Amino acid sequence: MTSGSERPDDPKHTVDPVARLRAGREPGDDLVPAIALVVVAVVVPLLVAARYEGHIRLYMDTGEYNVLVGLGLTLGLWLIVDGLDLDRVTVFGTAIMAPVPATIGVALVTAVLEVEWLDSFVFFDVPSYSVAIIAAGALAVGLSLLTEQLSIRHTRLPVRRKVTAAAGTTALFGIGVGAGVQYATPPPASIDGIDLDYSGWEATFRVDRETASEDLHITVVAPDGTAVTERLADAERNWTRVSVPHPERSLHRGRFAVSIDTFWGNTVDSTSITVENGPELSIRRVETGTTSRNDVLVTATVGNHGDVAGRTEIDLHGAANDHLDETTATIDPGATTTDTLTVQRDADETQPDSVLVTAKLEGAETDADR
Repeated sequence: MTSGSERPDDPKHTVDPVARLRAGREPGDDLVPAIALVVVAVVVPLLVAARYEGHIRLYMDTGEYNVLVGLGLTLGLWLIVDGLDLDRVTVFGTAIMAPVPATIGVALVTAVLEVEWLDSFVFFDVPSYSVAIIAAGALAVGLSLLTEQLSIRHTRLPVRRKVTAAAGTTALFGIGVGAGVQYATPPPASIDGIDLDYSGWEATFRVDRETASEDLHITVVAPDGTAVTERLADAERNWTRVSVPHPERSLHRGRFAVSIDTFWGNTVDSTSITVENGPELSIRRVETGTTSRNDVLVTATVGNHGDVAGRTEIDLHGAANDHLDETTATIDPGATTTDTLTVQRDADETQPDSVLVTAKLEGAETDADR
């Protein structure tokens, strides 16, 4: 049997790509390695996507990730097929038939067993992911045939395995150098200021920054370790909004770390902000009056003596705790807001002294009332 990595004695036979694809092998040769290779090709990108999903999705969507997977697997499969001298017909057939059932099988196992370390955004587009792996297998076999033909036609070149190794090494070196040039020196960026306000369910940061690059992201780490990342999607807009969910039935109190980072995790600039008390709302004054139509006007003054701005919901309730009116306002630390709510006279002739004003953080369950 003639090895795919050796020069055959009959060049007329070997110049024919179909003949060389068979290369004296029997159908089914290297079936187990081919199946293992395809399964690994399916699972490894899923593991990467699940482990780094939050980071990957900042910079690419599912389609772009699948294209990247296809290109990476093409290079990897080509090196393995030629390096191990696997039967290319078996590899080609397995790469065509196995990715779809393998991907669906992994998706079903992940869903049924709730395997978090495999669950990722890739499962939202299983067909294109499978197509990417099929294309990678076909291209890898095609590259193997191409390098073999080059080795046959140009006798000064080494055998196919060595040509593949040299070409693959050169490609990996070029990718490494390109990535190094692109990301070794991060673009200049700085945090110019931070505005923070609380609602009942999240802490919202408006981070003012100065940079001309969109290849960066901002990460906010809460006192309890919760981290939220947002990419600088619009370089012309000099601020980015990041929202960090509060713990259940509580507010974040402590030190927040804020940083601008590169794709590879290098920090370009960082700062921190500490919250000791959070918003502390109080209703300072309530006044009532009437309109010419005899509707009741309720004017409420609400203050915030905490150390963080609070997105505040001011509600007006009737004597039976029925909801009559509401308004919202963001109150800075040490500031007050005065808002007027209206109660339309109903058949029961609602009286000014029968209404209740409450103030609470928007979305919160507790409130201070008066």
